[in-house]
Formats: sequence, C-alpha cells, structure tokens
Amino acid sequence: MNFQFQIRTKITPTNPQGDLRLIKSYPINLVIICLWAILVAATVGLLEATARHAPFVVKQPWYYDWLPTIALTVFAQAHGPITAAFHARLAVSTLGTRWAPKTWEELFYTADGKWGSPLGILTSLWSASFRLSLVYYIFILHTLLAIVAPLLLSRAYPFHTISVTQNMSLPLNTFDPPSMSLVEFELQLAIGSGSLETGLSILDIYNSSAYVPVGSSRDSTPSEMFFAGDSFQTDTVLDGLHMQGGCERVQGLADPISEDAFMAMCNTLTTPANDGGPTWGNMPNVYWEETNITTISCASKPPYNTNWMDNATSSFTTAYMWILASNSTNSTNATDGITVSGVAKCNATFTTAQARVHGMEGTFEALAPIAVYSGSLAEQAEPLAHPLTAAMVALGNPGPGSTGPSSPAAVLRMWGFTPYAAGGGVSYNQPTIEDMIDQIWAGALFMTSSIVTVSEKMKAHDVVVYAFVSGRVRQKVWADAVVIILGLWILLIVCLAVGLFRPAIGDGMSSYVAARLLAERPELVRGSKYGTLKDNENMQRSFLRSAR
Repeated sequence: MNFQFQIRTKITPTNPQGDLRLIKSYPINLVIICLWAILVAATVGLLEATARHAPFVVKQPWYYDWLPTIALTVFAQAHGPITAAFHARLAVSTLGTRWAPKTWEELFYTADGKWGSPLGILTSLWSASFRLSLVYYIFILHTLLAIVAPLLLSRAYPFHTISVTQNMSLPLNTFDPPSMSLVEFELQLAIGSGSLETGLSILDIYNSSAYVPVGSSRDSTPSEMFFAGDSFQTDTVLDGLHMQGGCERVQGLADPISEDAFMAMCNTLTTPANDGGPTWGNMPNVYWEETNITTISCASKPPYNTNWMDNATSSFTTAYMWILASNSTNSTNATDGITVSGVAKCNATFTTAQARVHGMEGTFEALAPIAVYSGSLAEQAEPLAHPLTAAMVALGNPGPGSTGPSSPAAVLRMWGFTPYAAGGGVSYNQPTIEDMIDQIWAGALFMTSSIVTVSEKMKAHDVVVYAFVSGRVRQKVWADAVVIILGLWILLIVCLAVGLFRPAIGDGMSSYVAARLLAERPELVRGSKYGTLKDNENMQRSFLRSAR
C-alpha cells in the first residue's frame, strides 16, 4: 500500500490504492460519547431533582440518597477518558485532510494524547512554540471543559445541613387561658421579681417561650413581645399574652423634681371607674447599707383592683415613677456621694391573644386578640395587676428582712445595682438614671412572663416540626456555570463529529498509527540520535507536504 498516495488523495472506500478492509467507520467511540452525553444530562437532572426533594423528606429514597453520589463518582472518573477517546478517534480521521497535524512533532503529541491533561497541554504548547493545528487547539478546549465540569458539578450540588418540615401533633407545655384566673397578684410579683433580680435579660431566661415580631431583632429588652410557652422550636398557633410599649425619661423637668410637681403629673392620669386615684402612695425607701432609693409611682391602672382590663382582650396604661437614688459607696465605677434622679414615663398595652409562633427564630406573627381574663375570675387573694403596674410595685416596695425576692438587697439588684466587697461588707455600684428607667420596662416584661409561667398546661398542638438532616442543595452560581460548561462540551461534540468524523484506517490515533506512518518515511529518523522530539529537527517538517 502506497501511503503517500493515500495521504494525498484521501483514503475512501472507492480508493483502489487502499486496502478496503482497513478503512472502516469505527463508530464505537462516537456511540459511547453520545450515550455518555445522555447519561451526563441524566446526572444533572437527578441532582436537580435531589436538591428540590431534599427539604421535604427526612429519609430520602435510594435514587435520591446514594445514587447521586455514585453518579458523581462515575462522572468524575469517566468524563475525561471518554472525551479523550472521542478525540483520538477524530484525530485519525484528520490524516490526509487539511485538518491534519501541522508537523510530525504534533502527530506524535496527538498520538500520545498530550491534549488530554493540563501538564501535557503545557508541555506540548511550549515544545511546539504554539505552532499547532486548529484541531489540536479545539481538542485542548474540549478537554479543559471536560476537566472543569466534574469540579463545578460537585460544587453545584453539595451536602448542607438543611431543615425538613413535617406536620404532626405534639404535646406542648404552653399557656392555658383558663388557668390564668387562678394566678394571684402575690405570685405574679414573686416570680417576676425573682427573674428581674437575676440581672439577666428577658430573652436570656425565657429564650424558648418568649417571641418577638417577625423581622425584629431579639434585643435584650424588646419593646414588643408575645409570651406563650415553649414551642420546642416548632411552628404552631398558641394562646398567650402580648405586651407592647416602653419607658423613657421625661425631659425638661427640675432635677430633682418636687413632690408636688410630680403629683400634678399623676393627677392628669385617668383611672378606672370605682377606683381610687392613680397614685398608690409613697413607697417605703429601699435602703441597704449606704445605698438609698426613694420612689413615688402612679398609674392609670393602679394595683389591687379588678377593673384594670379596658375590655375583654386588652388594657392600656400610662404610668409615672419618680426615682431618687443616693449612693455613698466608693468603688472603681462610682464616685463618693453620687446621686441620680429623674421621672420615668411608661406606656404599655397588655393583650390576651393568639398568634402563630416560629420556634426556630423565636418570632411571632398573625396576632389575634382573644378574650381570656376578667378580674372577677380571680379565686384567691388579690387579682392580677397590669404587668407595668406590677413592675412598679416590685421595684418600689421592698419587704421586711434581709433575704427573699422583695428584700432591700433584692430590690437593689432589680434596679441594676451590682454588689462588690468593700471593707468586709457589701456595697453597690450606682447605675445611671437611664439604666434604672430601662429596668422598669424589663420588669413589666418579666411580670407578663410570670403570668404565663404559672398558667402553663400540657396539651396537644398541631405543629410544623423542623428536622435537621444532611441533604444536597443547589448553589445557583455553580449550577448555572456547570450547565453552560456542559452545554459547550456537547456543542463541540456535535460540531467535531459533523466536521471531522470520517471512515479511517484505525479506531483511534495511537502510537501504533504514528509508528506506521513514520515507517513510510524512515529518512526522518535515519542518522538521528536518541533524544526527544525536539532534538530531531526533522520532526518540525510539515506533516502533509513531507507525506506526499
């Protein structure tokens, strides 16, 4: 067989100079890569379905569980070699055409599959001084797409910890409206005062049973809260108590204000019918060692009455509190003889309501008032008080003794005084008047939560449970990138197959084919010493011209 003639005239089944038995279609690599492209598309579709299905089922079926992992492993291992085999088949079809290698050197690079790995690409480009055929560069591009695709695909659908929602009925220990009528004022004060005395915020103590509005930050002392009981990090609808408002210092007053001026402010408040005046008297001084607090309080909903609810669902109150604190202790944080004073004005709306709570976020929404409480229902001792009123009573009315939730020392801690050891005794650092006023609102929240705490009862609720599982998620940027890369990879398969696939003398460009071609031109290596392709100048000759 005269190879020179075949190269020049193209090897075809009608060429009388060629051995027709050796010129075949050899379609196996083309069939394999077409089937592989279908499998690749199916793998991407499987991963998409897995990511969509993951948030809804705790235990995934096998085709969403281990099958995607196997598919990714097979894809990573086989994608490059299958692409390289396809290139080798096309390369042998280019012999004798204008798409053939430019030089004999490129022929051997092609036979060695140098385009099929990053190192091979770099070494071949450097050695050939970039003097390579267009087909070789297309093979490089196609190979790079094949290398990048598995990396992107693994990033596009990684495993993350996700929450899976499940609807079920679950027993929860939450606020029970009928039980609220059994709570007496002294119990409300004791529990609320004990919580305020700890120095912790409302969310530190009632982190799982107190909720803020959706979209609000969970600050240490929120201005709006819903108390309903622990939902155990589920989403459900609960009955509860809603509290909204705040306290601030009244500006523009004499410092300290006179008692008459303060009483004039109190007399502007309107109290419920058949009730006394808004001021419930000068509370006894809180005195402990060298620290003294004097307070006078008044509110539109005074304590010890049954008429503080405005209607069946809510109660609004405005309250004033005059505070005079003198501290003759000496510490690193206080000055000898420091005195602070001011008047706090507080507004608060208390509502018995129902709301949808989101336990994972500690938030609530869809608040709907419901009738729960009437003072006439109180069965023991004194009825409940408005939480803001209860807070002012607790902060301004210490009880006898040196211990207990209403002792002078306990009340000082409620106000935010921090003790320190001094001379074998206990002294206190003086908070600012603004910090003391903030404690009034904190106390109002604690007095609300105390009602819920003693009114809880175990009962079943329809809830949405969030189970944390490991599942695949779709990373949009990487997923879009892998679709583009695989789309270009498939497009090049079509273009290369249409443009280059022809009957050929072998099933792929291999070292045997290159050696057989070189055997037809022994002068290219005759007299040449052993070494690299670069050492043989004949390898720089044009492949097509020297083959004629």
